[in-house]
Amino acid sequence: TFVTGGVLRLDSAGAVPGGIGATGGTSHLVIDGGVVGLGAGDFARSLGTGVDQVEFRSSGGFAAYGSDRLINLGGANDQIVWGRDSFVPISSSLIFGAYDSTHTATLTNPVDLGYGSQVVRTENGLADVDGELAGVISGEAMLIKRGLGALRLSADNTFDQGIAIEAGTLIGASGASVFGNPAGAIRMGATSFTDTDGNLVLQLEGGTVANS
Repeated sequence: TFVTGGVLRLDSAGAVPGGIGATGGTSHLVIDGGVVGLGAGDFARSLGTGVDQVEFRSSGGFAAYGSDRLINLGGANDQIVWGRDSFVPISSSLIFGAYDSTHTATLTNPVDLGYGSQVVRTENGLADVDGELAGVISGEAMLIKRGLGALRLSADNTFDQGIAIEAGTLIGASGASVFGNPAGAIRMGATSFTDTDGNLVLQLEGGTVANS
């Protein structure tokens, strides 16, 4: 099964042969530019090229319909690494939400961003929060937030090259380091603010940052 654009909405457990659980799949699922719309349960397939697995070949991701949905790749909340083992390739984007999605799609796995910069894009659906990264985000990389939707970060994250918010809303749900290692900056443009020690903590251009 190939998802090459738009949304492949799954409104029944067997919409993809064998289902979307950690075991039992009988049809390889390839995400290559599109979004899997979860309308009938959570997603737990593991990454890979087997008939029961999911493979990212370019940008893509998940949207939630009818209820908040969890994405736990492999079913055990193991760490995933950007650009490896069939996860989102380098220079491609992880996508959450769609124009008509109704709820929050949450990736629960810890994510190692690796090096450089990685892009998470949230489409602006009907939910207050379109996507969430609930596992610890690590790596010597910058997280770039694109898309008009809202992205929530909800772990004590350790990635250390800061955040660039190019559109939409970024929410820090909890934790002292939800926006990454304090050595990083949240970059939103050219106007900068510094803390009392003179360290750069925020640059403003567009979008919003909120703590809840």
